[in-house]
Amino acid sequence: MNKLALLFPGQGSQYIGMGKEWIGTCREAATVYEEASDWSGVDVKKLCTEETAALDGSRNTQLAVLANSVAMFKVYEERVGIQPAISAGHSLGEYSALTCAGALEFSDAVRLIARRGQFMEEACAEVEGGMAAVTGVSPLMVEELCALVSEPGQFVQPSNYNTDQQTVISGHKKKLEEALDVLDRRGIHYKRLPVSLPAHSRILLPARDRLAEEMRSLTIRMPKWEVVSNLKASPYCSVEEIRHSLPDQIVSPVLWSSTMRFLQSSGITVAVEIGPKTVLRNLLRQSAPGIRSLAFDVAEDRKLLLQYMSSELYRQNDAHFISLCMGIAVSVRNRNYNQEEYEEGVIIPYREMSKMKRTYEARGYSPDVADRDKVLEYLVQILETKKYPHEQIRRRIGTLTAERRM
Repeated sequence: MNKLALLFPGQGSQYIGMGKEWIGTCREAATVYEEASDWSGVDVKKLCTEETAALDGSRNTQLAVLANSVAMFKVYEERVGIQPAISAGHSLGEYSALTCAGALEFSDAVRLIARRGQFMEEACAEVEGGMAAVTGVSPLMVEELCALVSEPGQFVQPSNYNTDQQTVISGHKKKLEEALDVLDRRGIHYKRLPVSLPAHSRILLPARDRLAEEMRSLTIRMPKWEVVSNLKASPYCSVEEIRHSLPDQIVSPVLWSSTMRFLQSSGITVAVEIGPKTVLRNLLRQSAPGIRSLAFDVAEDRKLLLQYMSSELYRQNDAHFISLCMGIAVSVRNRNYNQEEYEEGVIIPYREMSKMKRTYEARGYSPDVADRDKVLEYLVQILETKKYPHEQIRRRIGTLTAERRM
């Protein structure tokens, strides 16, 4: 059985003009940038579409990457629409993953990230810090190096365990330079990262405490699908775990290599990076070459994704058709706030689709033509009730009907 994962990148993946394509091709994506600007008080649309020095600041960068990832997810929903089994985000990307899985409202995520960036900048206002990626040696060797040069009050520590051969270190600039000197003498390759903020280090403890306070009253829901925690490299089990883990993430290393191993052990066969650039796709290709890794930001990868999802590999279980329709029903934004109409036109038909899916999965056979037509009727009813544009509905149903005939 084929299983899909979606991966969301973090700070450092941004580039000038990263949102231009999505604004021009998807109305839902364009709305994301506008709403992010309204809720943050920052011109996020400009950050993502124009050349601006403002993109260099940590707070603005985090807002831009979050908005770009969520906007790209909207395009993914429109063009592909397949609900993942698992999603994971690298550092900041964990907020994108939780937002797209419905655990956080986008408005709350924007405000939270604005505060997160602010708190991180203020925690480092009087601290000179830095980060570097060390490659070609084991994480254990990097940990020993950090212990060798660190002392109370001045330290460097592992911040991202990206692969078994790449570990990012973070901390006070003086100790970082001492560690890099040791690497030079040993002939070990490293790359300084163009940041002054020592992410995922204990220097950010004040930011963690302030973010934890912000999250006390935040509304959080369990995600619609599994979202992997950076702290433990396994899925979140409760709302309270999310509430406590996100602040702790600021001062703790990202267990990305362990997350990739979790995807492998969970039977993931396809992983798609949703966000700017291809950093996570490339890391996964190194760590888990058995997983087909693609980046939605790359046009050729998008073509490959559509080809693969419509291939016999994904159509061998036609019950997937119902899952696809359910994923579209959930992902489309609601613009109808009449509770009675919503119950009748969204909740009830979605329950019927869910019952049909469970029945076919239990009996082990595929839906017949009449049932597939019924599922499409339910989907149209849901989309119309949510006040989804009729042209978009026709396009969605046309795509699904074409896939049925393949």
